[in-house]
Amino acid sequence: MPQPFEPLRETLLRAGVAPVHVRRYLRELSEHFADLVEEEQAAGRGPDAARAAARARLGGDQALADAMLSQPALRSWTGRAPWATLVVGPILLLVLAWSLAILGIVLMLAWLHHPNGLFQPPAWLQLAWLAKVGPALLDLAQVGGPLLIVAWVAGLGARQRSRLIWPLLGCVAVALFGASLHWEARWPAVGSPESMLSLGFRGLHPSPSGGALNLAVWSQSLPMVFFSLAVAGAVYGIARFRTPAAA
Repeated sequence: MPQPFEPLRETLLRAGVAPVHVRRYLRELSEHFADLVEEEQAAGRGPDAARAAARARLGGDQALADAMLSQPALRSWTGRAPWATLVVGPILLLVLAWSLAILGIVLMLAWLHHPNGLFQPPAWLQLAWLAKVGPALLDLAQVGGPLLIVAWVAGLGARQRSRLIWPLLGCVAVALFGASLHWEARWPAVGSPESMLSLGFRGLHPSPSGGALNLAVWSQSLPMVFFSLAVAGAVYGIARFRTPAAA
Protein backbone atom coordinates (compact mmCIF):
# COMPACT_ATOMS: atom_id res chain seq x y z
CA MET A 1 0.00 0.00 0.00
CA PRO A 2 1.50 3.42 -0.91
CA GLN A 3 2.77 5.25 2.15
CA PRO A 4 0.73 8.44 1.53
CA PHE A 5 -2.47 6.55 2.32
CA GLU A 6 -1.42 5.22 5.73
CA PRO A 7 -2.63 8.30 7.66
CA LEU A 8 -5.96 7.95 5.84
CA ARG A 9 -6.18 4.31 6.94
CA GLU A 10 -5.75 5.28 10.59
CA THR A 11 -8.28 8.10 10.28
CA LEU A 12 -10.95 5.81 8.86
CA LEU A 13 -10.33 2.98 11.33
CA ARG A 14 -10.43 5.33 14.32
CA ALA A 15 -13.67 6.80 12.99
CA GLY A 16 -15.24 3.35 13.13
CA VAL A 17 -15.28 2.39 9.45
CA ALA A 18 -15.21 -1.40 9.09
CA PRO A 19 -11.74 -2.69 8.10
CA VAL A 20 -13.13 -4.51 5.07
CA HIS A 21 -14.42 -1.22 3.65
CA VAL A 22 -11.16 0.54 4.51
CA ARG A 23 -9.11 -2.08 2.68
CA ARG A 24 -11.33 -1.91 -0.39
CA TYR A 25 -11.29 1.90 -0.46
CA LEU A 26 -7.51 2.13 -0.10
CA ARG A 27 -7.04 -0.52 -2.75
CA GLU A 28 -9.18 1.48 -5.17
CA LEU A 29 -7.30 4.67 -4.29
CA SER A 30 -3.99 2.90 -4.84
CA GLU A 31 -5.04 1.71 -8.28
CA HIS A 32 -6.29 5.18 -9.22
CA PHE A 33 -3.11 6.72 -7.80
CA ALA A 34 -0.97 4.40 -9.96
CA ASP A 35 -2.93 5.41 -13.05
CA LEU A 36 -2.45 9.10 -12.28
CA VAL A 37 1.28 8.62 -11.72
CA GLU A 38 1.54 7.00 -15.16
CA GLU A 39 -0.33 9.92 -16.72
CA GLU A 40 1.96 12.46 -15.07
CA GLN A 41 5.08 10.58 -16.12
CA ALA A 42 3.74 10.34 -19.67
CA ALA A 43 3.38 14.14 -19.54
CA GLY A 44 7.12 14.45 -18.86
CA ARG A 45 7.35 14.64 -15.06
CA GLY A 46 9.97 12.76 -13.08
CA PRO A 47 8.99 9.94 -10.68
CA ASP A 48 8.89 12.08 -7.54
CA ALA A 49 7.14 14.98 -9.23
CA ALA A 50 4.66 12.60 -10.85
CA ARG A 51 3.78 11.04 -7.48
CA ALA A 52 3.35 14.44 -5.86
CA ALA A 53 1.15 15.68 -8.69
CA ALA A 54 -0.93 12.49 -8.67
CA ARG A 55 -1.40 12.76 -4.92
CA ALA A 56 -2.52 16.36 -5.23
CA ARG A 57 -5.06 15.43 -7.91
CA LEU A 58 -6.62 12.84 -5.60
CA GLY A 59 -7.28 15.46 -2.93
CA GLY A 60 -6.35 15.83 0.71
CA ASP A 61 -6.77 13.17 3.37
CA GLN A 62 -9.70 14.97 4.95
CA ALA A 63 -11.63 15.12 1.69
CA LEU A 64 -10.92 11.45 1.00
CA ALA A 65 -11.97 10.52 4.52
CA ASP A 66 -15.17 12.56 4.32
CA ALA A 67 -16.22 10.58 1.26
CA MET A 68 -16.31 7.46 3.46
CA LEU A 69 -17.49 9.02 6.70
CA SER A 70 -20.53 10.48 4.95
CA GLN A 71 -21.86 6.92 4.62
CA PRO A 72 -22.92 5.71 8.10
CA ALA A 73 -23.67 2.22 6.76
CA LEU A 74 -19.93 1.65 6.32
CA ARG A 75 -19.31 1.89 10.06
CA SER A 76 -18.83 -1.39 11.90
CA TRP A 77 -20.78 -2.40 14.99
CA THR A 78 -17.52 -2.09 16.91
CA GLY A 79 -17.35 1.54 15.86
CA ARG A 80 -21.03 2.23 16.56
CA ALA A 81 -21.40 0.40 19.87
CA PRO A 82 -18.03 -0.79 21.23
CA TRP A 83 -19.58 -1.47 24.63
CA ALA A 84 -21.84 -4.07 23.02
CA THR A 85 -19.36 -5.84 20.74
CA LEU A 86 -16.31 -5.70 23.01
CA VAL A 87 -17.81 -5.99 26.52
CA VAL A 88 -21.37 -7.34 26.61
CA GLY A 89 -21.10 -9.56 23.55
CA PRO A 90 -18.01 -11.51 24.74
CA ILE A 91 -19.65 -12.26 28.09
CA LEU A 92 -22.72 -13.60 26.32
CA LEU A 93 -20.46 -15.61 24.04
CA LEU A 94 -18.78 -17.17 27.08
CA VAL A 95 -22.16 -18.06 28.56
CA LEU A 96 -23.07 -19.65 25.22
CA ALA A 97 -19.89 -21.73 25.26
CA TRP A 98 -20.69 -22.96 28.76
CA SER A 99 -24.27 -23.70 27.77
CA LEU A 100 -23.14 -25.77 24.79
CA ALA A 101 -20.77 -27.76 27.00
CA ILE A 102 -23.55 -28.48 29.50
CA LEU A 103 -25.94 -29.34 26.66
CA GLY A 104 -23.40 -31.81 25.29
CA ILE A 105 -23.16 -33.54 28.67
CA VAL A 106 -26.93 -33.60 29.14
CA LEU A 107 -27.50 -35.04 25.66
CA MET A 108 -24.83 -37.64 26.21
CA LEU A 109 -26.35 -38.58 29.55
CA ALA A 110 -29.79 -38.91 27.95
CA TRP A 111 -28.36 -40.98 25.11
CA LEU A 112 -26.64 -43.33 27.57
CA HIS A 113 -29.79 -43.95 29.63
CA HIS A 114 -31.23 -47.43 29.51
CA PRO A 115 -34.75 -47.60 28.03
CA ASN A 116 -36.18 -48.47 31.45
CA GLY A 117 -34.94 -45.16 32.82
CA LEU A 118 -31.94 -46.49 34.70
CA PHE A 119 -28.44 -45.28 33.87
CA GLN A 120 -26.68 -48.10 32.08
CA PRO A 121 -23.81 -47.23 29.73
CA PRO A 122 -23.17 -49.67 26.88
CA ALA A 123 -20.67 -52.45 27.42
CA TRP A 124 -18.17 -50.97 24.96
CA LEU A 125 -17.95 -47.71 26.94
CA GLN A 126 -15.81 -48.22 30.01
CA LEU A 127 -16.80 -46.25 33.10
CA ALA A 128 -13.24 -44.99 33.47
CA TRP A 129 -13.51 -43.32 30.06
CA LEU A 130 -16.98 -42.00 30.75
CA ALA A 131 -15.85 -40.36 33.98
CA LYS A 132 -13.40 -38.23 32.00
CA VAL A 133 -15.83 -37.04 29.32
CA GLY A 134 -17.73 -34.54 31.48
CA PRO A 135 -14.64 -32.89 33.03
CA ALA A 136 -12.98 -32.74 29.61
CA LEU A 137 -15.92 -30.88 28.05
CA LEU A 138 -16.16 -28.49 30.99
CA ASP A 139 -12.41 -27.88 31.09
CA LEU A 140 -12.53 -27.09 27.39
CA ALA A 141 -15.27 -24.51 28.00
CA GLN A 142 -13.80 -23.13 31.24
CA VAL A 143 -10.20 -22.81 30.06
CA GLY A 144 -10.37 -22.67 26.29
CA GLY A 145 -13.51 -20.53 26.15
CA PRO A 146 -12.13 -17.47 27.98
CA LEU A 147 -8.77 -17.72 26.21
CA LEU A 148 -10.32 -17.80 22.74
CA ILE A 149 -12.77 -15.02 23.56
CA VAL A 150 -10.22 -12.60 25.06
CA ALA A 151 -7.94 -13.23 22.08
CA TRP A 152 -10.82 -12.43 19.73
CA VAL A 153 -11.75 -9.26 21.68
CA ALA A 154 -8.15 -8.04 21.74
CA GLY A 155 -7.64 -8.70 18.04
CA LEU A 156 -10.93 -7.07 17.07
CA GLY A 157 -10.27 -3.98 19.18
CA ALA A 158 -6.77 -3.60 17.77
CA ARG A 159 -7.74 -4.08 14.12
CA GLN A 160 -10.58 -1.59 14.36
CA ARG A 161 -8.56 0.93 16.39
CA SER A 162 -11.13 1.03 19.19
CA ARG A 163 -10.34 3.06 22.27
CA LEU A 164 -8.21 0.88 24.52
CA ILE A 165 -10.73 1.08 27.35
CA TRP A 166 -13.29 -1.08 25.49
CA PRO A 167 -11.19 -4.16 24.66
CA LEU A 168 -9.55 -3.84 28.07
CA LEU A 169 -12.90 -3.89 29.85
CA GLY A 170 -14.09 -6.79 27.72
CA CYS A 171 -10.97 -8.88 28.34
CA VAL A 172 -10.96 -8.19 32.08
CA ALA A 173 -14.66 -9.04 32.38
CA VAL A 174 -14.29 -12.31 30.47
CA ALA A 175 -11.10 -13.28 32.33
CA LEU A 176 -12.64 -12.62 35.76
CA PHE A 177 -15.97 -14.22 34.95
CA GLY A 178 -14.36 -17.18 33.22
CA ALA A 179 -11.95 -17.90 36.08
CA SER A 180 -14.57 -17.43 38.78
CA LEU A 181 -17.17 -19.91 37.58
CA HIS A 182 -16.29 -23.46 38.44
CA TRP A 183 -18.22 -26.40 37.06
CA GLU A 184 -18.39 -29.99 38.17
CA ALA A 185 -20.06 -32.85 36.32
CA ARG A 186 -20.53 -36.20 37.98
CA TRP A 187 -22.06 -39.16 36.23
CA PRO A 188 -24.71 -41.16 38.12
CA ALA A 189 -23.95 -44.61 39.42
CA VAL A 190 -24.81 -47.58 37.24
CA GLY A 191 -28.48 -48.45 37.71
CA SER A 192 -29.36 -45.04 39.14
CA PRO A 193 -32.36 -43.15 37.73
CA GLU A 194 -30.77 -39.80 38.54
CA SER A 195 -28.22 -37.58 36.84
CA MET A 196 -25.95 -35.35 38.83
CA LEU A 197 -24.55 -32.09 37.49
CA SER A 198 -23.30 -29.60 40.07
CA LEU A 199 -22.58 -25.95 39.38
CA GLY A 200 -20.87 -23.49 41.69
CA PHE A 201 -19.01 -20.20 41.77
CA ARG A 202 -15.39 -20.11 42.79
CA GLY A 203 -13.65 -17.00 44.06
CA LEU A 204 -16.37 -14.35 43.71
CA HIS A 205 -18.31 -15.29 46.81
CA PRO A 206 -18.02 -14.15 50.46
CA SER A 207 -16.06 -16.20 52.93
CA PRO A 208 -18.01 -18.15 55.55
CA SER A 209 -16.66 -15.88 58.30
CA GLY A 210 -17.99 -12.63 56.92
CA GLY A 211 -18.80 -10.49 53.93
CA ALA A 212 -15.28 -10.19 52.55
CA LEU A 213 -14.12 -12.12 49.52
CA ASN A 214 -12.63 -15.52 50.20
CA LEU A 215 -9.09 -14.60 49.17
CA ALA A 216 -7.78 -18.12 49.69
CA VAL A 217 -10.20 -19.47 47.13
CA TRP A 218 -9.94 -16.43 44.89
CA SER A 219 -6.15 -16.82 44.70
CA GLN A 220 -6.68 -20.14 42.94
CA SER A 221 -8.38 -18.29 40.09
CA LEU A 222 -5.83 -15.49 39.73
CA PRO A 223 -3.29 -17.43 37.63
CA MET A 224 -5.96 -18.12 35.01
CA VAL A 225 -7.01 -14.45 35.05
CA PHE A 226 -3.43 -13.28 34.52
CA PHE A 227 -2.80 -15.88 31.83
CA SER A 228 -5.92 -14.85 29.93
CA LEU A 229 -4.93 -11.18 30.12
CA ALA A 230 -1.39 -12.01 29.01
CA VAL A 231 -2.77 -13.83 25.96
CA ALA A 232 -5.04 -10.87 25.22
CA GLY A 233 -2.12 -8.44 25.52
CA ALA A 234 0.03 -10.49 23.16
CA VAL A 235 -2.75 -10.74 20.57
CA TYR A 236 -3.47 -7.00 20.87
CA GLY A 237 0.19 -6.13 20.35
CA ILE A 238 0.53 -8.38 17.30
CA ALA A 239 -2.71 -7.15 15.71
CA ARG A 240 -2.07 -3.49 16.50
CA PHE A 241 1.54 -3.16 15.49
CA ARG A 242 1.90 -5.59 12.63
CA THR A 243 2.55 -4.14 9.17
CA PRO A 244 -0.44 -2.29 7.70
CA ALA A 245 -0.31 -4.39 4.55
CA ALA A 246 -1.20 -7.46 6.59
CA ALA A 247 -3.95 -5.74 8.56
